Amino acid sequence: MDKPHRVALHQLRQMVLNREVRISTADKGGAVVVQDTDNYIKEAERQLNNSLHYSKVVKDPTVAIAKTSNKIVEDIHDRGFIDDVTYRWAKTELNTVRTHCFYQYHLPKIHKTLRDDLLYQG
Repeated sequence: MDKPHRVALHQLRQMVLNREVRISTADKGGAVVVQDTDNYIKEAERQLNNSLHYSKVVKDPTVAIAKTSNKIVEDIHDRGFIDDVTYRWAKTELNTVRTHCFYQYHLPKIHKTLRDDLLYQG
């Protein structure tokens, strides 16, 4: 790799470490996208503020959902629809869900137009 490319790669690494940019894949085609972190956050907020698709919750519903799901799994096991191995697996998976913190992410859409808010797409 020649010197200008090494310098550019070093600068890009520093920008990633400083959280100035994000490197990800596009939503289609697997292209590499370098996006300014502020623009990424703005897009996330735009999507999350769309009340047609998302609503704010007052309380984390994860535990209540896991309890309901556990009851359903117990019921279908008691009725003979799933065997003991599947029952134990499902109970383990449902109880593990409680310990996970879920996060929102999105992939940049670049297939429709050339976007000027992306630093690199290709």
